[in-house]
Amino acid sequence: PRHLLASGRDQLAVLREALHINARVDAWQRQWAARLDTGEVAWNEHGASTATWLADVANLTRREAAALIKAGQEQTRFPIIGDAAASGQVLPAQAAAITHVLDQLPSEFPTNIVDHAQELMADFARSHNSAELRRLTGRLLEILAPDTAEELEAARLQREERLANRNRHLTFT
Repeated sequence: PRHLLASGRDQLAVLREALHINARVDAWQRQWAARLDTGEVAWNEHGASTATWLADVANLTRREAAALIKAGQEQTRFPIIGDAAASGQVLPAQAAAITHVLDQLPSEFPTNIVDHAQELMADFARSHNSAELRRLTGRLLEILAPDTAEELEAARLQREERLANRNRHLTFT
């Protein structure tokens, strides 16, 4: 309550702390949902997928439930980011942006390079919002693989173009 906090500064500090607490709870939810999905707990208990069960019991859309599970899977796939999210260091939108960027890295990168990328992105999250973090793909490649960044970025763009062309279609009825 506002009347219990002496100053505007204290009120703002409470709001900032609430954001970090919410981020921690959000990360826990997402990672827990992913863990239950991997263990097929909802299927074993109710004969339904985790997303279907979540949609039913929490009044989520199937898409919202699936997105929650997918975000947890991404945080599990990139454990440094998962830990940063679980500690409240990165907010939910930042975690989603970071895992999106990390997912764009070449699959041939060794684990130590991917770990370094996670650490860099977690550090970037201290001073960048989610939109800015999403735009760091090219910069991250320059840092991680300066000799081949241009080549890797061109290959990534070609993959994206091929996927876009493959998914493009027009149907007449």
